[in-house]
Amino acid sequence: MSAYKDYIRDYPTRCLALLDALDAIESQRVQLPKGLANIRKHNVTYILSLASTGIVVPWERLQKRHRSGDSVQFSESVCKLERLKGSCFIGSEVWPEQATGSWKFRKGLKKDSDVDGWALSAASMTKAKTSSCVLRVLRNALAHGNISVLGDPIDQIVFYSKEHDADDADYQLVVVSVSDFVKFLRYWIEFISVIEIPSMTFSDLDNAA
Repeated sequence: MSAYKDYIRDYPTRCLALLDALDAIESQRVQLPKGLANIRKHNVTYILSLASTGIVVPWERLQKRHRSGDSVQFSESVCKLERLKGSCFIGSEVWPEQATGSWKFRKGLKKDSDVDGWALSAASMTKAKTSSCVLRVLRNALAHGNISVLGDPIDQIVFYSKEHDADDADYQLVVVSVSDFVKFLRYWIEFISVIEIPSMTFSDLDNAA
């Protein structure tokens, strides 16, 4: 099957353009056609749609288990991603700010627990929390639909993921404001723009989860 090479070749630029478009829409710098005015109400859907592809696909393509074998061909990119995963999230390339911001974390969530209740009681993320831990929760939540939201209008996003693969495993969750998550997405896109991510076939989207 042929690969849609343009998808990756200028992918970071396209992602940033989409984020810039959302910013322009939200700030009302652009005049929307009649009938599309309500798009401003769906900003979180827009953000999560972009994040689902922008985080899950690069992460999966560089895993050793991926059937493409790209982790061997693009070994330098794998090393860069592994270095990121081994760093502390606060102050890393994907969150270079020294302040924790709105990022919160909690673990020990039971399968039948109230996600929103646990999210409201989550504590500010410690500076020792690794990028691997945070990114894994985000990746798994986006891939498997383990996402909740808080506020009306929505002002926080909750991502939750199993701590390990066992059926009875507890969940851990990451809570972040919508604005900080958009900021993180920009940092993440800038990060992946400097590592060589392999091109993707259409069928790979089905294997990302």
